Amino acid sequence: MASSSSGENDLFGLDEAQKNITLGLMSLFQPVVESIDGSVVGVQQSQDALLSQIDLLQEELNKFQGLNGAQDELEKYTHKLAKARKEINSVNNLLSTIQDRVGRLHTNVSRAAKRRQAELVQV
Repeated sequence: MASSSSGENDLFGLDEAQKNITLGLMSLFQPVVESIDGSVVGVQQSQDALLSQIDLLQEELNKFQGLNGAQDELEKYTHKLAKARKEINSVNNLLSTIQDRVGRLHTNVSRAAKRRQAELVQV
């Protein structure tokens, strides 16, 4: 019976070590996840501002294109702006996907941390 008690203590000690490692890892990753999430939000905001400026510039070029005889030259820039707009939309879609993943990771880390803290309080 002594070996059974010793085995339970070893298991409990291992479980406690796992809890400590888990809490340590979560405390390590949580600030990184929050930082990445903040960075993604900042990039998305700047991308949105850039898109609105491209739209305004494209509208102005369209106005001049109708008035000016140099339609070919303005048309080149209009196409470049349209291409840039498509690329920015592509980046925004990618950032949105990344932000969703980071958000899920953050939620999972928070849940695990709360669960581990509750387990430690019970012990």
